Amino acid sequence: MSKKSFGKFILFLLATAIVAAIGFGIYHHLNDIKALIYPDQYTTVETETEDTEMGKITELDNPQLIGGGVRITATPEEGYKFWAFFNQDGELLSLENPFDYKVVEGEKVVAKFYNPETEVIVTVLKEVTNLDTDKVETTIFSTEKKALDSSVELTAEAGENETFVGFYNEDGELETETVYNFTASESITITMKFTYAEPTQEVEA
Repeated sequence: MSKKSFGKFILFLLATAIVAAIGFGIYHHLNDIKALIYPDQYTTVETETEDTEMGKITELDNPQLIGGGVRITATPEEGYKFWAFFNQDGELLSLENPFDYKVVEGEKVVAKFYNPETEVIVTVLKEVTNLDTDKVETTIFSTEKKALDSSVELTAEAGENETFVGFYNEDGELETETVYNFTASESITITMKFTYAEPTQEVEA
């Protein structure tokens, strides 16, 4: 390659790098630009941890589209474990980590952790199987942080047209009575299973 050709090649590489850098900068600040144009459609998402000694959470500096999605990650410090994400009112947002958060204006995302040496997390799910369609719907009924070896009492209340089946964990059935007592010696997820049947319609004579 001649010196002239090599010089052109170097200039091409430099020009490509400059264009890429400019493009990355524009992309990185795209939400900032959009927020200036459509301020009512964007908001700042505040994130924090319940205790900074237990862990960290993703900090979001750029404006986020209201109703859009943003991934938030919680990172526990050594000796601690992630529990869940809540909002500023204590309402559960997600047990997943990372968490794909749907942006709500004025809502804060709070990451909470626990110490497995002294604490456990008891999470209760409600699973309802529709006997007419075989559709299974699972929701998070509750999640609580408790002291290690705490006594726990769970009560299952069937909704309209629901029938209680039993309490289950990943190993199988735990209890078929509507009240279940146990000692929380480790973090656990328990599923309350119900069946649902459409009400029988009376046929007019």
